[in-house]
Amino acid sequence: MDKISKIMSKKVKTVSKNDSIIKVAKLMFKGNVSCVVVVEHRKPIGLVTERDLAVRVLDKNKDLKNLKVIDIMTTPILTVSSDTDVYYASEIMRKNKIKKLPIVNKGKLAGIVTQTDILNYFRNQRKKFVLKSLKLKDRKSYPFV
Repeated sequence: MDKISKIMSKKVKTVSKNDSIIKVAKLMFKGNVSCVVVVEHRKPIGLVTERDLAVRVLDKNKDLKNLKVIDIMTTPILTVSSDTDVYYASEIMRKNKIKKLPIVNKGKLAGIVTQTDILNYFRNQRKKFVLKSLKLKDRKSYPFV
C-alpha cells in the first residue's frame, strides 16, 4: 500500500491563531481552498474550515473585525505522519468523521489530505485492478467516468 505522502497536497495554506477571521476568509477565497491549517512554529494546532467560518462566526455574534482564528478554530486536531499507509489514514478519517487530515513529518506540517484525495486514490487503484483483470480487447470499451 502507498504512503499518504504520495497523495497529499504539499502546498497548504497556513495561518496563526492570532490572525483575523477576515484575513483567513480572504486567504481561503483567493487560494480557492476549503480550509487552512493553524500552525505554531510549523506545528499544526488547529483547522479553520468553510464550515467553521459559516457556523462558528455566525454563532459568536461578535464584531467580525475583532474575531480571531483562535475563537473559531477546530482544536485539537488529528494528524498522521507522512509515512502513514493511505488505507490507515482513510480509516482514521472515516472513524473520526473528518474530511481533512494534516500530514506531519517530525511534528512539522508537511501537507494535507482530503476525503477527495482518498476517494481519487482508491478509484485509481480500482481502475488499475479492473484493467489488469480485463482481457486486452475489452479494456478499450470499459466505461470509466
